[in-house]
Amino acid sequence: MEAREPEVSQAPLSLEYVEQVAAGKVFSGSSSLPRLLRYLAERALEEPGEPIKEFRIATEALGRGAGFDPRNDSVVRVTTARLRSKLDEYYSGEGAGDLVRLKVPKGSYRLVAEPASAPAWADETSEHAILASEAGAVSPRPKWALLFAAPVVVALGLGYWLGRTEAREDIKAVAPEVARFWGAFADTPGGVRVVFGNSPEWVTSYGRVLPEPTVDPDSEPDNWRSGVGEVQAIYRLASVSYPLGLHFHLKRAQLVDWDEVVDVHVVYLGGPAANPQVADLGVPANFVFEREPASAGEQYLIRNRAARPGEPAAYAADTPLTQDFGIIRLTRGFRSDRWTLLLAGITTFSTSAAAEVVVDPDSLGRIREILGQTLDDPLAPFECVVKVGVKNSVPYHSRVEACRPIADRPDGVAP
Repeated sequence: MEAREPEVSQAPLSLEYVEQVAAGKVFSGSSSLPRLLRYLAERALEEPGEPIKEFRIATEALGRGAGFDPRNDSVVRVTTARLRSKLDEYYSGEGAGDLVRLKVPKGSYRLVAEPASAPAWADETSEHAILASEAGAVSPRPKWALLFAAPVVVALGLGYWLGRTEAREDIKAVAPEVARFWGAFADTPGGVRVVFGNSPEWVTSYGRVLPEPTVDPDSEPDNWRSGVGEVQAIYRLASVSYPLGLHFHLKRAQLVDWDEVVDVHVVYLGGPAANPQVADLGVPANFVFEREPASAGEQYLIRNRAARPGEPAAYAADTPLTQDFGIIRLTRGFRSDRWTLLLAGITTFSTSAAAEVVVDPDSLGRIREILGQTLDDPLAPFECVVKVGVKNSVPYHSRVEACRPIADRPDGVAP
């Protein structure tokens, strides 16, 4: 069932104005975004009120062939998310004084023009419109009206709603690099499963695996814990959740079954000691976690299986800890239209650093450039090593050290 769009006041849509917007400075670095904007404008004028399917957009506007399958290729969703972001950026800058504003409401691919003076509540997403409709409202209303129209809904979600609305004031636009990366995770049934590591007591936050203690078989284990880096990583991921419409569902690694990660996007936080499924993903990766003997027990490091000139054969955290390393790895999930993202460090600090990289536009841009991709290219599997400095148990200055593309697996065969 398609999401219903909010009914908003509309202004006349003209191709002349669309051309003015498409020629704006914010669109100067892309060829696909102005092309998509013009295409959606033409469809809105020639086929008013008609929904547009992903297949048409992909084949008629974005250069995809007749074999395009939206289940395997997220180019339409990603490019549309980037277009929404650029329109927001345009109207917060050079288009701030325009009397009309172009929008592509979330949940649709239909371009609309609105008066610049439209009330703030008319800008709510389709998710809010659905809430209002289910509560008995026939059209979107100011937030105070929902307090009376849907007391039960408001009682359950007012804090969440107000938090999201307040976030809108802080986020004027999503950077194109962030929209390109995380747009592939958006608007997908089931949302994104975030599996965060929770280690037994003999695996320390500093990546050391101590000798496993003898456990009383009759006792009930109650010694699992998550590192501060995993907590920081979740906080960093939350910064992209609202502007891109991502729905994160958190669960401790020790409580996750394989059935729970088959049909959804998955983000794993933490390495194989804290996140057991990570060791069984079966991905043909170059950067992998290995354990080596240490003064007490064993210590993790990252092995570089095919080191290039200038790269070390291994990345290891030092003692005392002043630098640390982590892995970012993006691969297809069990289904070819789902993604699996690994954000894992030797210690808890580089797990946080890996999450920082994937929400930072400059770092994502560096990864894309190393891989030889453009902003218009669809997301493809890759792996990177991330380095972070640590001082007084605080991570700082995360940076990408090395990256590799990973052979794509579009056939949907599980690893």
